[in-house]
Amino acid sequence: MIISQGIFPVLGVKLSTVVEARNLVLEGKGRVLLSHFHLELHAGLCTVVLGPKGSGKSILLKAMAGIYPVSAGELYIEGINLRENTYKAKQRVGYIPEEKLLDPAFSAMDNLYIFSRLHGITPRNTKDLIKQQLRVYQLEEMGNYDVSKLSECERERFLFIRSLVNDPRFILYDQPVDDTERDKQWARQFISRCKQEKRGVLVATDNLDFAQSIADYIIVLNDGKCIFEGEPKSLVSEHVGKEIVEFLIKPEDVDYYINKIKGRHSYQLIDNRLKIYVKAGQDSMSALQLAVSDDINLRKVNLRDVYDWSLTNKDKEYASN
Repeated sequence: MIISQGIFPVLGVKLSTVVEARNLVLEGKGRVLLSHFHLELHAGLCTVVLGPKGSGKSILLKAMAGIYPVSAGELYIEGINLRENTYKAKQRVGYIPEEKLLDPAFSAMDNLYIFSRLHGITPRNTKDLIKQQLRVYQLEEMGNYDVSKLSECERERFLFIRSLVNDPRFILYDQPVDDTERDKQWARQFISRCKQEKRGVLVATDNLDFAQSIADYIIVLNDGKCIFEGEPKSLVSEHVGKEIVEFLIKPEDVDYYINKIKGRHSYQLIDNRLKIYVKAGQDSMSALQLAVSDDINLRKVNLRDVYDWSLTNKDKEYASN
């Protein structure tokens, strides 16, 4: 996300840059995992990285957390070059990994204190912060629990607290637990509090609905490259328009419908479902008249449509206008 002079286009306010990547390259197992990637992340905003498995989401967060080597390019955390001063840069970041694990040899509370010592912070200096956060995330009664007795969501809430003990300006949050609506509510609350405290947040997730509910800015990765980026609303309007007419078709009818639609609307065929994209200035009724089916749906576009378009459009024989 490159924002000129730190001016975020929707908010119209100047925001401080907390992370900057320039021409970043990450490699592993003999291949490029992330290729010549440019990025700026800002305090008080939540950026979401989307993409299929293996697209480079988690490896990007690990590199920013200082636990995966950068092959080329530059990565700055609050102006500190991570490649030149990894330890100091890591002190400015809070990291919640994809695996929501705590050390089973210690209680949940001791996990927090041990982590604070690793950052050179004494338990005395973190005691009040930890107590306050335990109340916020309803974990007061669980501090002395055996870690094995905690659910994944409960472990994640302890990781929320752990990520804050060094008072970072930036949080890396890999694959939030989203099994239930309550899980997602905890994640949203954490992200919202971070933004209120002027911390930047970078979230990697596969859950498109959840992403749309939290994102100020979205990056879509595929095969280690950024293929789309922007604010959620502008991504939708720019790439897929305002509405979609979608309906089921038989394989033998594909050519017939494509010939009718060509030159009028953008479209996409996924399996046996045809999507006709209605953009600004186009008439939804004209798109509806092109469809003959017992299963026709006219609806507003959403982030999932952008995601489908960005990842599958180039691979589908009939997915162009």
